[in-house]
Amino acid sequence: MRVSCAILIATILSGCGPYPIRFERWGLSAVDQTTGRVLRDRIGTIEQELLGRCVSTDGLLLYRRLVTPDPANGVYLDLADQACWSGYLLAGLVFRQLCEPSDANHEQTLKVLGGLEFLESVTGVPGLIARCVAPVGIAERVAHHPEVWRAASVAGYRYRADVSKDQYAGLLFGLNVGASLSDDRAVRDRCRQYLIRCARHIIEGDLRIRDAEGEVTEFGDIRGRRFGLPIGVNSAIALSAIRAGQIYSDNAEFRATAAEHIESLLGSLEPLHVGLLGIRNYSNALMAAVGVASLVVSDRDPQHRRIYRRALRNFGDDFKGEGNGFFQSVLVLAGVSDSAEVALTLRNLLHAPVSVRIEELPEGLYDDLPRRLIPSRKWRPRSREALPLAVRPPTSFRWRSDPYLLDRKVGANGELQVSGVDLFCAYWFGRFSGWVPGPGLPR
Repeated sequence: MRVSCAILIATILSGCGPYPIRFERWGLSAVDQTTGRVLRDRIGTIEQELLGRCVSTDGLLLYRRLVTPDPANGVYLDLADQACWSGYLLAGLVFRQLCEPSDANHEQTLKVLGGLEFLESVTGVPGLIARCVAPVGIAERVAHHPEVWRAASVAGYRYRADVSKDQYAGLLFGLNVGASLSDDRAVRDRCRQYLIRCARHIIEGDLRIRDAEGEVTEFGDIRGRRFGLPIGVNSAIALSAIRAGQIYSDNAEFRATAAEHIESLLGSLEPLHVGLLGIRNYSNALMAAVGVASLVVSDRDPQHRRIYRRALRNFGDDFKGEGNGFFQSVLVLAGVSDSAEVALTLRNLLHAPVSVRIEELPEGLYDDLPRRLIPSRKWRPRSREALPLAVRPPTSFRWRSDPYLLDRKVGANGELQVSGVDLFCAYWFGRFSGWVPGPGLPR
């Protein structure tokens, strides 16, 4: 009885829900027979910016860039998450090629895969990637943390070291999608060999990501348990590399070593996400979701898939009502989606803004919204109900952001732009998994 009362009080104080998006509050129309065409047109607008302006000559995503390039530094910034979001871009391009094949998209796929391979080449260590790269001279000027930049193994470049597990989560997703689903055999083979190298690096580091000097990076520990407790997000990321390495390697000794790790990691996959009083770490949630997405795409073992589905079913319950387009694709592909949540998420995606400029939202936009008594992890105010994408603060990757956050201040007012890779990947992943209709196709 005391426990039940405590839970009830905590729920009231935190405003825990789910309290789903209320589209009517914002005057956002429902899904209808035109949704497929309208969505395709909107994504087409985003693609023009993404593929036309936000992919570097090296094939890497400029997920945040100056609208007007600096005369000295060009489009380069200190992009600490370049490896991660470039991996999502590769996945989106592979999904796009499967849904609407074209020579131009295939060329972009090859370019971005080459960029991800370049992130490995600059470190000089097989399976170890850089966070981002920049030419010598420019790197020194744009670096916010010069102490973590290193001379590259490729002449003329420097790279940002101290790579973290979220960078690997995004990279491994792109590689697993390419290795399993690409219609180009050369792409599949390159992705598979890259996955094997990543798996070896992780295993040889005792499930810790180690830098070129052999030191564990700051956020590089992806062991499945800490102090005997399961860490689902770590297990998901480690499995997405090691299971793929086992599938694609023809080395019997390596496969046997991988099998030992896989058995242990499967036992610590749940829970994928842990929240407290309605406060969630959306960065960890996305890493967990994308780790299992890699496994759902690549792993055909029936016993393993039952474990993935169970973990995702519980995970999906935690985020109901929020309209997360990436999470929804993972749940649909695993066969654990909820039809009402699919409809809500499609409506949310339909009204996502196509503008990529980072600008402050109008003053007073959130004044009438009911607030939660307990703020976010960084003590910022939160709404009791999830916000639709149409009125959320702009970010580099919306599916990693708190949908309840009430914060108009975004650190820029028109001089920076994001790439739109979050919407691009979610749309084409949704088209591939079947919950997003294509143009001319009724829902």
